[in-house]
Formats: sequence, C-alpha cells, structure tokens
Amino acid sequence: MLLMNMKRKLAWVLCVALVAALCSPAAMAAEGPQEPAALPQSDLDLGSYYDYLDSRGGLGVRPDAEILIDAASFSSEQNSGAYTTDFAGESTVLWWDKTGSTITWDFAVSEAGFYQLALDYCAVPGYNNDIIIDVLLDGEAPYANVQNVNLRKVYLDETYVDLQDNSFAVNLKGDELRPSLLEQQLWQSSFIGDAKDHYAEPMYFYLSEGDHQVTLRLDEAALVLKSLRFANPPEAPTYLEALATWNGQDSSGYLGEFEAEKSYLKNGLTLFATYDTAQVHVTPSSPKVVNYNTIGKNTWKDIGQEITWEFTVPQDGYYYLAFKVKQYDKTNSYSARSVTIDGQTFFKEMEIQKYAYDSKWYIQCLESETGEPLKVYLTAGRHILGMKAAMDEEYAAILREIDEVSAEMQRWYREIIKITGFNADSGRVSIDTNRDFHLDKNIPGLMEGLQSCKDRLDACYAHIDTMDGISTSGASVLKESSVMLEKLIKKPGKIAKRIEVLRSNISNLSTWAIEQRTQPLTMDKFYVFSPDVEIPAVGGGFFQQLWYRFLMFLNSFTGSNTTVTGSTEIGET
Repeated sequence: MLLMNMKRKLAWVLCVALVAALCSPAAMAAEGPQEPAALPQSDLDLGSYYDYLDSRGGLGVRPDAEILIDAASFSSEQNSGAYTTDFAGESTVLWWDKTGSTITWDFAVSEAGFYQLALDYCAVPGYNNDIIIDVLLDGEAPYANVQNVNLRKVYLDETYVDLQDNSFAVNLKGDELRPSLLEQQLWQSSFIGDAKDHYAEPMYFYLSEGDHQVTLRLDEAALVLKSLRFANPPEAPTYLEALATWNGQDSSGYLGEFEAEKSYLKNGLTLFATYDTAQVHVTPSSPKVVNYNTIGKNTWKDIGQEITWEFTVPQDGYYYLAFKVKQYDKTNSYSARSVTIDGQTFFKEMEIQKYAYDSKWYIQCLESETGEPLKVYLTAGRHILGMKAAMDEEYAAILREIDEVSAEMQRWYREIIKITGFNADSGRVSIDTNRDFHLDKNIPGLMEGLQSCKDRLDACYAHIDTMDGISTSGASVLKESSVMLEKLIKKPGKIAKRIEVLRSNISNLSTWAIEQRTQPLTMDKFYVFSPDVEIPAVGGGFFQQLWYRFLMFLNSFTGSNTTVTGSTEIGET
C-alpha cells in the first residue's frame, strides 16, 4: 500500500512539472506569437454602397485626373507568391495564382474626389472559373458591393478563323455540331462593377488628398496584372453632338448581313451558338437537319455578359445597324444591351438599347428612346460590334428599393413570429389563428412599419407606370403585396392568421426583383446598311412557313434518333 501511494505522488509531481514546462515563457517564446489569422469581412459586417455614398453627401466631385499604379510595384503581399514575368506580349507584369492571398499597393492622391477603379489584367490558363477578387481601401472593405467581384475571361469558338471562315462541323447525319469555346489569353481593361448587379454603373471610391493603399484579395482562379487605375472615364456625347463631330457623308447602296451565331470574342462559357428549327426565316434553316442559327436564348442574360462580332463596310460614311431578335422571357418588360463599336461608345444612346417583350421575331435598329433610327460613322474596312447585357440606372434604382422593402417586411415578419411562433409550412399550421396576439400593441412600430412598406411599394408601382418598355401588369406582384399590407394594417388582429400570405409575398417580391435583373435576348443576325437602303424585313411568309413545316413533318418519318458514329448529342443547356 505504501509503495502504491508513493507511485501516485510521483506521477502527480511529474504531471505538474510537465504542465509548468509547457507553460513557461521560454516554451511559449519558442512557439512564437499565436495571432489569429485575418478573416475576410462578410457582407453582414459591411455597409451598402448607398450608405457609403450617403455618408459622404452623395456622389460629389469626380476629378479628371488618372492615378496609374504599376502592378509589379506592390508595397506588400501576404502569401501571394506573386512574381513579375513577361506574358501575352507584355513585359514585367505580375503573375498571381494563390487564392486567399492579398497584395497591397501604395499610391498618392493629388485631387480629392470620387474615382472608379480599373484593372488591366489577363486570365491565367488552366482554371475553369472566372476570376473572383475582393477590393479593400486603406485596409478595409469600403462596402459589400466590391466583395466577390467577377473579372470575366475571354473565349472564342474553336472553329473561328476569321469573319469569312467560321463553318461549324457536322456529324454523319448532317446535323451541325456546336463548337467548343477556347479560352483566349488577351489583355482586358475592366472597371470594378457591383458584385450584386444592383447598380448599373461601375462602383465609385472616395479618395481624400494624400497617401492611400489599395488591396486586392484573390478568391478564385488566377490572373496576370499589368496595372491598376483610379480614373473617371469621360461621359459619352449625345447623338447630336457625335453627328456634329463626325460631319460625314452617308454611305450608299450597301447592305451587310451577318449571322449572330458566328460570333467573335465573348466573355462567358455559356455564350455559345443555339438554334431555332421552328422558323423558316431564322437562317440558316433546314427542315431536315439541325443548324445552329441563333445565339442567346436563356444563356445570354446576366449583366456584364458580352458578345462581339466582326463585320466590314466597303466605304467611309454613315451606316445604320439593325438587329433581328426575340425577347420572350421577360413578360411585359424589356431586356437591355449596351452597344459598342471597336470598343467605343460613340454616343450616350448606345449605352442602353431596350428590346421589348415579343413572342415573335422582330428587327430593331440602333435607336433613340423615341424609336428614331440612329446612324454611326464608320471607316471602310473591318470593325468589331459589341453587345453587353446591361441595365439602365432608373430601373436599377427601383429594384434596389424593392429589395429594401422586402428586407424590411422580412424584419417585421421575424418580429411577428417571435410572438406567434411559426408554421412548419403553409400546409401544417401550428399558430393558434383564433387567438388575438395584440401584435399592434406588443410590437412597437409595427403598424407604422407596414404602412411605410406599403407606401414605398405604391411609389415603385407608380414609377414603373411612367416608364417606357415596361407595363405595370408585369409588376403586378407590387400591387398584390400592397393590397395584402393594407389588409394587415386595417385588421391587425388577423395578422397571425395571414402570416403565410405575408411570408409568400416577401418571397414573391424578392424573386421578382431577381428575375427583373436578368436580361435575356436571342439574336438571329444583324445588319449594317446604308441610309438609302430599306430596312430588311423579318421574312418567312405564311405559305413559305407552311411549306417548311410540311417538309419537317415528312422528314420526321425518315430521320433517325439513334446515335451514329462520329455524331454528338444535339441539345440545349
């Protein structure tokens, strides 16, 4: 027994000695300081872009000065492994491929004001995803909208050689095969936009006079950086101002027709050729085989997605542009595109071109808000047309207001269910709907809050009614939610009974706002033509279409649905 007690005491002494040794200053010093790793700020920790501008008195002075920062001259980095190299025709550029790392640059500002930030970059090959970055200014994220910013890559059809040579391969049945998209290592200059697509313009950063730091955090993929620029691009002139500057002559006798599916560069993997086999006038058409003859459908709808095309004109002069399109996804609303030629916005009207809802194909010129065709001055030779999915700021502001109202309604909903409890779903009601919870008295500000939400929805609905290209029938969810709120305000004792209706309306508002931000459009072709040439017609008369459908019917008996060696599946995604 005595021996056992001595062993226990010895073990206890050894344990105390071991703990003391591990906790000694020498041991702790050997391990080094244990600082927690810096974590990215979440959107919940950051204010909105609206709050950022509002706290600075709105969007104020925008200097003409440009602040150019050489990417290779960074001041510090954290686990980036970045190094300078020569790449894609540029020398001494910064290769950066470690996600989760940061790089910081010092710069000086001589004129205080609001600036936009542009990156001159090229994507590193071998990564499937787009480049995702966060932007920090003087060590902090200024607002949530510049976190998880998407920098797009550039792609080209594998079959594309030049404007005259982009023939799609066919399988043994004669069906065309959609070409794969090949990533291109081309330098791009991109202004930082809203990661949430809530704002039409690129984001602004306020810079006071003096020294500053800008930090980028790489979240996905990899890139090569040439430079960073704080600048304010000049505003595009109006159409009349552009005409006065050109002071040119009309071209004569030219009509150029260019197939949209034979596109040039594009900035998304989903921007591939599609098809419409039902219409004879959608070219090229065949009642027997599948031809890829359109581009877009439901794949060209995200703000910022851009497709370009090469085209030529034979002489210097003014030309009209017209587009054969169909927009049948956004009922009673429009889709928008910004148009560029050779990377330039010739006049302000090109920034937003609206394409109305129509279940049929139609041709629309580059036009003013009143529908007047607008001509552009082109020199003889090759040009590049660009069309980017966009949104006008007027409608974007309405959708931001809807988002805020929806969030406010959600907040009141949470306050209500704190008292009433909540239902598992609309089919399993667990709230005592016969009980009066006196919510108007037990939740301070509830009725005033619901009234404010109703008034704001009514104001949005009235604003939409004044806009061109969109009908209030397409915004009926706003009116429905307003009527629902009015009922809750008039009879607060029945709020608990209508809690599922409230939850459903909140969901519907959010879904509607998301859908309205999409910009779907399908294009068959575009035309470039002289002012003395008539605008082309859609084509496809009644009897021509009837005969085409009859041939399709006959070919349905002879076509084979079995897989043939050398063919690939034909289908849309």
